[in-house]
Amino acid sequence: MKAGFAKNLRIDAAGLFACGVLTMAAYMAGAEPLVQRHEQANAWAEQLVQARQHRQDLLASNHDLKARLTGVEQALASSSGAVLQPARLINQRMAALTALANETGLQVQSVNPGAPGPGSSDTTQRFSRVPISMSSTGSYQTSAEFLHRLHQSFHDMSVTSIDLTDDRGEGESASFAVQLIWYVAPTSR
Repeated sequence: MKAGFAKNLRIDAAGLFACGVLTMAAYMAGAEPLVQRHEQANAWAEQLVQARQHRQDLLASNHDLKARLTGVEQALASSSGAVLQPARLINQRMAALTALANETGLQVQSVNPGAPGPGSSDTTQRFSRVPISMSSTGSYQTSAEFLHRLHQSFHDMSVTSIDLTDDRGEGESASFAVQLIWYVAPTSR
């Protein structure tokens, strides 16, 4: 009986070993890749959630900026202090800008208008924009004085960029270039 028991024990041990090997092989062949795919799917799901949240944040920011732009456009359009002039008066506006620059001590080198463009995003088109580029020379103080007086005198204009460059060797002179937007009555009126 002992011989039969030992023989059965060896067969049982071999069977257990074979079951263990087959279980390990099944895990390596099927279960482990499934677990890895599941982990990868979870990571992608998390990335998707983050991307959707980022999209929502961008949409909210875009909505907020559009609302602010609409508010500014409405305030500009309903402002009783600024009566918008037609773009055909561009020569008078350039002469007035040149006179203001000369009054403040700037030496104007050029004043160039651009083509009128749309001003408001709504369908009523309450105003148009005319870009104006101006370059001159003068000191920092005269440039600052020009900008201050421009703000006081022309409520229908805004400054989009300023470039003040020191002219080496020219004493206290500096090159002053400014990009302006002149808000005018729409051309379709």
